Amino acid sequence: MLKAWFHRDRPTTALIYQYGLSFPSGHAMMSMAYYGCLAWLAVQHGGRWGWATLLIGWSVLIGLTRVYLHVHYPTDVVAGFAGGVAWLVLLRTGIRLFWKENKKLSSKQAGEAAVNI
Repeated sequence: MLKAWFHRDRPTTALIYQYGLSFPSGHAMMSMAYYGCLAWLAVQHGGRWGWATLLIGWSVLIGLTRVYLHVHYPTDVVAGFAGGVAWLVLLRTGIRLFWKENKKLSSKQAGEAAVNI
């Protein structure tokens, strides 16, 4: 939807021609969301900061290749990274709220079961 909203053409000097619009970079956005999620899981469930750094570095490398191949402007990639981080934060917040709700429901159900005994 963002590409249709901004309607920015790709650079004409592309080493590999790509169809479609340029802003924001979908590759950068999805790589940051996906590898950012994996990095978050690596830190949360194992404290593996090294893996998290490698995963985020891989995501940045994907964005840099888009600029190197001239299929995106640098601002496209930065906006893609920002969109990926925003999407990741939104999903993580939703999951935390969902877990809190499930914990309340399960504790409420356990309390009702104890009363019925």
